[in-house]
Amino acid sequence: MGRYFGVPDDEAFAAIASYKPSNQRSQLLVSGTNTLVVDAYNANPSSMDAALRNIAAMECGSGLDSKLVMLGEMRELGADSLREHIKILRLLESLGLVYRLVGNEFGSALDAEKISRDGCWFPDSETLASALAQAPVSHSLILLKGSRGTRMEKVLNSL
Repeated sequence: MGRYFGVPDDEAFAAIASYKPSNQRSQLLVSGTNTLVVDAYNANPSSMDAALRNIAAMECGSGLDSKLVMLGEMRELGADSLREHIKILRLLESLGLVYRLVGNEFGSALDAEKISRDGCWFPDSETLASALAQAPVSHSLILLKGSRGTRMEKVLNSL
């Protein structure tokens, strides 16, 4: 695109390399002792799959002891919703990721797969934020992702 508009390659590469998202789309933040990947703007089956595979492949880095995934449900999937949420549960299990899930769609998937909701499922992001305030997470690499309607950014102050 830069070449089309006459932007020199070195300037185009520098601009892309320096881009820091600030709109809750794959935004990297440091919060206390945690490093967060915040992608709370949108979620669909393919973006959820890619985000989970990416976080699983990431190194924790200096001072980080563990990984944690906090996912809000994927909205507007219609008749495919249960099947797609179950796929995400199975992917979480296969990748060995520790998770916290938000929303009724994930609750239904947990029930269908006969996985306990205890400690891993929350009806909404406010309830998850309260739980995190009571049992803080530290020294973790955390993925925070969900459909816009789940408002996953509400847990940021608890991290």
